[in-house]
Amino acid sequence: YDPEITKASNVMPVYAWFNGFSHFYRFKDPVSLDERGVQKMSWPDGGFVDSGGKHSKLYAFKLHSASQPMENATKQLLPVKNKIAFETGNVEEAIRQGAVAAGMSYASHSFVSTERYMGIFHTVGPKSTALSCSNQPCHGNESRIPFGKLGYERRGSNAQLCDVCHSLKSSPGFTSLHSKHSSRKSCTACHGAGYPLNASKSTLCSKCHSYKSESDPNKIHAKHVKDKKYDCKNCHTFSGDPKEEGHSEYYDN
Repeated sequence: YDPEITKASNVMPVYAWFNGFSHFYRFKDPVSLDERGVQKMSWPDGGFVDSGGKHSKLYAFKLHSASQPMENATKQLLPVKNKIAFETGNVEEAIRQGAVAAGMSYASHSFVSTERYMGIFHTVGPKSTALSCSNQPCHGNESRIPFGKLGYERRGSNAQLCDVCHSLKSSPGFTSLHSKHSSRKSCTACHGAGYPLNASKSTLCSKCHSYKSESDPNKIHAKHVKDKKYDCKNCHTFSGDPKEEGHSEYYDN
């Protein structure tokens, strides 16, 4: 083993729920490896459904991964005298002296995988370089934001969703139902991640005509779904059959 630091540029961040509270590995505690065999050093608290009255938001993080020495008997992570490690290349001696300096017992060690989440709160690019739906898509790009792993999903049947606010009512059609609720409710209230576009807006529009700017999604739906009878799957991505995901009553409206 030789000490080594691997650096990279333009690394895509990882996204996690964060409510302002964090967890940390406490020095000299025995390791507690997760199901991957990884010891987390620091990680955000939060979730899609947060508890205790906390409010989580999605944040971008740098994910640092490493291999750190663990004392085989005590299962404690051991400190390393970096000066010795980088000057001599003798990592074992650097670990031994690190343990002595910290007042820790040491007989032998092995390496375990560790990781830490580091919030991206400085050296952030200007607003002009922020992600957008079209040029660096978030929605519809599972490799950037894994909505499923973050807890997004359709949150129940039509009856269950309607009962949150009122009893189930018959729908007059997709466009009127969507227009009424989208002006007052967030998309995630009913859809979680929703049904993301399967391509950028410019790509989808260019299939039939040149790209046109339209800020009101209800007008877009009214024109393409109700007037032109386009299939929802032409533009959106579904995890299954759209008719089985709550859209059967809209196909003929």
